[in-house]
Amino acid sequence: MRPVHVLPPSNCPVCDWLLVRSQVGTTASPDPPRAGDFTICWHCTAVLKFLPGLALREMQPADWEGLTTAERRDVEATRAAVRQARRGGQGLAGWVRP
Repeated sequence: MRPVHVLPPSNCPVCDWLLVRSQVGTTASPDPPRAGDFTICWHCTAVLKFLPGLALREMQPADWEGLTTAERRDVEATRAAVRQARRGGQGLAGWVRP
């Protein structure tokens, strides 16, 4: 399981949901997020990239091209898990309504 990191409050740039926690987009990293890492919005499942200062933006095609096959699989598996948790009413602790 990935460690959960508390973030400075930030809105998802796709759906405007207030995000207050993050799991860095790699199963191997216990480190807090830093610029260049990615995360997933727990509301809309958009894949987001951390910028300097932990600002977020939606992943762009060039960002996707920079991911390894394993990272892409990890992203899609995490998105599927988030969707499944939302259908079951679980996994809601990481997001707050705007």
